[in-house]
Amino acid sequence: LLVRFAVPLAALGSDAAFRGFLAQDYEAAQSDIERSARQMTGLPPANDASQAKESAVERFRRWWSQGDGVEDRVDRFKRAVEGTVEHIVKVIVVFLLQTLVVPLLLLWALVGAGRMAISGADRRGAVRAGAGLSLPG
Repeated sequence: LLVRFAVPLAALGSDAAFRGFLAQDYEAAQSDIERSARQMTGLPPANDASQAKESAVERFRRWWSQGDGVEDRVDRFKRAVEGTVEHIVKVIVVFLLQTLVVPLLLLWALVGAGRMAISGADRRGAVRAGAGLSLPG
């Protein structure tokens, strides 16, 4: 009976813990990741399709020599990437807590409570069974 209800109870408890403690962090990290992705895709492209016949080295030299905000473009990209990494780590942590740590802790607690309830019932049953017996003396 305990095994039948332990897993669903652990899943419900995990969901409740997520909604109560982790949902705000998860939603904030998700929205920051989306915003960073929009910032990165909003950056102007570094190369032009009309010069596709150039080698990569030639395109890089031309791009670098133009100086059309290369440092600014690189700085914006760095800022967007730095913020994104932190938020991705937060999402990973929330995922691991929601799917592994909290359910396993709840399952462990439920099994422990079940064992205590069963051992307590066994002790009470043994005491009641022994109450009717008289010891030779």
